[in-house]
Amino acid sequence: MRSWWYVCLAVTVAVAGCGSKKPPKVVYDLLPLVGKRAAEVEAVLGKGTNIESTAPYGPEYTPGEYRDYVIPGVKGATLQVRYRSGIAVQLGALLPLTQAVGTPEELLGMFGVDVSGSRPEFEALIVSRWSGTFRGVYLRRVEAVCDLPQDGIDRLDPHHNRAAQLKDLKKRGRWWSATVSTENLP
Repeated sequence: MRSWWYVCLAVTVAVAGCGSKKPPKVVYDLLPLVGKRAAEVEAVLGKGTNIESTAPYGPEYTPGEYRDYVIPGVKGATLQVRYRSGIAVQLGALLPLTQAVGTPEELLGMFGVDVSGSRPEFEALIVSRWSGTFRGVYLRRVEAVCDLPQDGIDRLDPHHNRAAQLKDLKKRGRWWSATVSTENLP
């Protein structure tokens, strides 16, 4: 059974230049694919590499399916699209960790979603989440997921400020997974 956990705790490139204020280079724009029929998406991305029914995940996901694609021009990057009744309602872009970036804003910007200047509606150690209208497309969920450094949570010092330690850990994390969705499902 496929789990969206890795995608939602997962837009997710070289850390050189992280923290810079110039907008990230868009490597692949996800927004034009939102709301498109499967045939339209496949006309752009080619045939899906894997197709799986959403039925095992419960009635709130059906009727539908997941399809995996290779993101053109980004070595090792994949895109998972969830279709409901043949319409693309959720897109999850995954970068190889070797290409992960330094901030959730940078990651989402790489996939055509500019959240700079806005605060996330939800933040946790490894995920930041927004919603709103982006270039005319309303999205109920826009997420970026982080992979923590090797000296992660197991090395937190209980005698020091935990919140400050977690904030530092998150700053050193690598953002590698981005999700845009017209639905508020995991």
